[in-house]
Amino acid sequence: MKPLTRLVLPAILLALAALAGARSKPPKKDAHVEPREAQLIAALPDEDRHWLTEFVAPIILPDEKNAYLELTETYQREDFREKFWQRRERPDLPPLLGPGYRYRYRELRELADARYDGWRSDAGRMVIRFGEPSEIVVPTCAGEEDLRPGIEVWKYASPPEGLRRRHLLFFRLYSSGPRRLWTVGDPDGPALFVPSSCRKRLADLQWDCTSKPWPPGDPCSMCLARCDVFTAYAETSLREGNAMGALAEKAQLLAPPDLSTEDLARRGEKWATTSKPGAKPIAVEGPASSRASGAAAGPALTPSPTPGPPRRLSPEELAQRIAALETRYRDWLDLARPLLTDQEVSTFVQISNAEKDAFIEKFWKREKGPDARHPQTGAPERTPAAPSLSTTKRGG
Repeated sequence: MKPLTRLVLPAILLALAALAGARSKPPKKDAHVEPREAQLIAALPDEDRHWLTEFVAPIILPDEKNAYLELTETYQREDFREKFWQRRERPDLPPLLGPGYRYRYRELRELADARYDGWRSDAGRMVIRFGEPSEIVVPTCAGEEDLRPGIEVWKYASPPEGLRRRHLLFFRLYSSGPRRLWTVGDPDGPALFVPSSCRKRLADLQWDCTSKPWPPGDPCSMCLARCDVFTAYAETSLREGNAMGALAEKAQLLAPPDLSTEDLARRGEKWATTSKPGAKPIAVEGPASSRASGAAAGPALTPSPTPGPPRRLSPEELAQRIAALETRYRDWLDLARPLLTDQEVSTFVQISNAEKDAFIEKFWKREKGPDARHPQTGAPERTPAAPSLSTTKRGG
């Protein structure tokens, strides 16, 4: 082989290997791209975010969560939260729902955090959904302990609607871990029994629920506490049947109560149109043409920095625009915002200061009537007419 060939051939092979390696690498993901839901949650004020992601997280339905994240105004979210509780306090709903549920829920939520491993655990969610059990049995057999520590049997004397069994079996995967609801898809045998136990599987505990004759050569003494465990095991096995049934049953038990959310569509239409029923949209006149000619004002315009009507701003953009307003316009917007539509607020922050003054003038005409005194710019004057605005605000 010629010297030149010996040099060129390895170089070509190395280049091909590098090219193949580059093609095999997956494209890098943009670490800064977040799902839309995460962005909307991050944009919420702290109190509203805590209410959504912590306080009502165990019971809010997906449709409700999506609707809440679409709201852009504080007063809209306040109204949503009131309707959220009213939806669960209808008198035709079964316990624990019904009148006064918001207060019962707060108590159960605190119990779940204080005594039942937190609302994210199986035990905490069961308490929030169905209330505390009538009795909790920790099986002990006078020194002849077969079951590992952390196993509990929850008894419901009168199971609430949706539970459909009286005994539930909980266990811990490790000693300091949270309680976990046992299903037929969970471990049996050594995972639940101590190595020296006289019983080896949950099915063997049936002998503690019967009177003699016991099976020949049974080394165990009879223990009723083991019978409670077997009863919970038998009810669970009968209802679930197999691993797929176990997944479905557990999901149903730990899910929020099912409720009708038909009213959410109507609420969405309300917020998409106006914040005050019957209020007429405010049209802002272009000041340049009317001042130049001295004639009567021409057609109503909705000015914007670019041709066409102002675009609908995202919640993040709207917050930035409001923060950049002059103090007088920001103060006025804080006062008048509950009486404006979302589109009017979006328009207001995008127009010039002269057009903002005309916008405010038209707003006061709309709210107080043509004969009422109103400010030309900035916040409303301290006149006897001012209290009528505060009354309107509270009722709007």
